[in-house]
Amino acid sequence: FKSVYVYTAMPNIHSADEHFRIRDFVRPQAIPAASLSPGETLFTLRFDRSDVSQETAFQEIAARLETLSLRTLLFLRQIDQIAWEVEGGRHGAFLRKSQAVSQTVRKALLSGARDKDDNHEEWLVFQRPVRTDSGKDLPVEIAFLLRKERGAARQSVAPLNESNLVVFFPTDKETHVGFLIQGPYRTTLSRDNVPSDDSWNSTLASETASLLADSLAGLRDMGLIDIDLLKALPIRVDDFPESFMFRLLFDKVRKAFRETDLLPNSDGSCRPAPRLKLARPTGIRELLSSKQLTQLYEADVPLEWLHEELSSDRNHSVYGYLTNELEIEVVTPSDVAQLLSREFLEAQSDEWVIRFYGFLQEQEALWREGRRGKASGPLRSKPIIRLEDGTHVAPFTDDDHSQAYLPSEHKSHFPTVKRNV
Repeated sequence: FKSVYVYTAMPNIHSADEHFRIRDFVRPQAIPAASLSPGETLFTLRFDRSDVSQETAFQEIAARLETLSLRTLLFLRQIDQIAWEVEGGRHGAFLRKSQAVSQTVRKALLSGARDKDDNHEEWLVFQRPVRTDSGKDLPVEIAFLLRKERGAARQSVAPLNESNLVVFFPTDKETHVGFLIQGPYRTTLSRDNVPSDDSWNSTLASETASLLADSLAGLRDMGLIDIDLLKALPIRVDDFPESFMFRLLFDKVRKAFRETDLLPNSDGSCRPAPRLKLARPTGIRELLSSKQLTQLYEADVPLEWLHEELSSDRNHSVYGYLTNELEIEVVTPSDVAQLLSREFLEAQSDEWVIRFYGFLQEQEALWREGRRGKASGPLRSKPIIRLEDGTHVAPFTDDDHSQAYLPSEHKSHFPTVKRNV
C-alpha cells in the first residue's frame, strides 16, 4: 500500500463505517463519510505531491495500468477481478476463475480485455501449506502455464522464458525455471531481492523443492511429462550452483526422476531413469523389444526404451540432462554389435533375423571390410549368420575366409544361410 505515497501525500480511505485519511504516512485523521455501496471500500488518492505534477502522476499511472498483466490475479487470495478505466476512454478488466482438481491442485483460468484486445491463459497450480512460528499455515505454490496447440489431442506445459519469484506480486529474483514460484518470502523493502541467508526463506525454498518433486506424479497422471515440461524444469546444472537459493529444486527433481516411475517409455507408461535406455538411431528401438534389450544387457530388472520424443537431441539441455544428470545410457549400433552373443541370436525368430539384416543394411561400418586405413566392422567376426539348421556362425574367419554360403537350388554339404532368411 505504501507505494501510493509516490503520488499522494494523504490517501483517503472509506470502508463500512470507517472514513479517514493518513497524514505523515502513519497518522489517521477523520474525514467526512462518502456514499458507498454495500461491501464497497473506496480509496481516493489526490495527486498532491509537490515533487510530482498532477499531469505526470496521471500519465505514469495510466501507462502502468495499460501494461497490467492478467497474471497479477494468479496468486491473490481474495481478489478475483480487476477493472480499470482512465479518463479519455481507455479501460481494461481481468478475471480469474478457479477450478479445484484436488485438495492441493487447482486450475486457474485467467481472462482479460484491454480496449478491444482479449487475452486468455490457463494455469495449473500446486500448493502446500507451511507452518509459521506463530502456528499459521501459509502456502507455497508453483504454477505451470498450459497450452493446446491447434490440432493437438491434449494440453502441454508452455515453458516460460522468464520466471521471477512471486511474493503475491513479482519480485526481481530470478528463479531459472520455466514456471512460476510463489510464497510468502521475506523481501527487501524495494522487493528487488529475497535474502537467501534468511532462515524462513530457506525453509520456503526447501518446501517449494519438495512440492515440485511431489507434483511430478500429478503431472505424469495428467499426461504432461514430455519434452516441453522438461524444458520448464530445473535441468541446467549451471543455473543451480550449490550456493543458489533454489539449488534444492534441481536436486530433488533429479532424485525423483531417478527413483520414481516418471519418465515415459516407448509404450507410454513411465519408469525411473535407471530402467531406461535411449536409442540412437531410433531404428534400434524398433529392432529390440524391452525383453530383448533386457536379455542383451543381462540385466536383473526389465529395461525399456525412453520415449522417442525425449530421445531427440534437438534440445541440447534436455538431452544433456537425460544422459548426464539422469545417466540414461545411449545405445548405438556399435553397442548392440558388441553385446550380441551366439546364445542371444540363436534364440531369436527367423522374422527377427530378417529385420536385423535389414537394420544392418544402413550400418555399413559394422560389417565393412577393413581397408584404406579403416578397421574391419566388428560384426564380421560375430555369429550373425543363421544357417539352415538354426545355428549361427560368423561371416568370416579371422583370416577373412567365408564361413557360410547362400543356398543354391541343390543341396550342399557346405554351411548355407537358412533359405527363408
